[in-house]
Amino acid sequence: MNIFGRVSTLTVRVVQTFEICPVATFPIACSRICQLPIIYQKAVPLRPGLYRLDIVIKRRQSGNVGVINTRLQVPKSTTN
Repeated sequence: MNIFGRVSTLTVRVVQTFEICPVATFPIACSRICQLPIIYQKAVPLRPGLYRLDIVIKRRQSGNVGVINTRLQVPKSTTN
């Protein structure tokens, strides 16, 4: 699968974009592992504030596409 992400301000100014093309390989004997969900993460440096996060996931084999749009609140740091 291919994962594309975009973080923008509420005024639609793009702050960060990223693309992940994860590759996971498992031995053939581990077919049960392939049934489990997999978590991917990406660190993106952002200033405190409210953002919009858009993620597009595309399966390479089938071409199926999924889209997630959500609000992202980055809190102010509490360290001094």
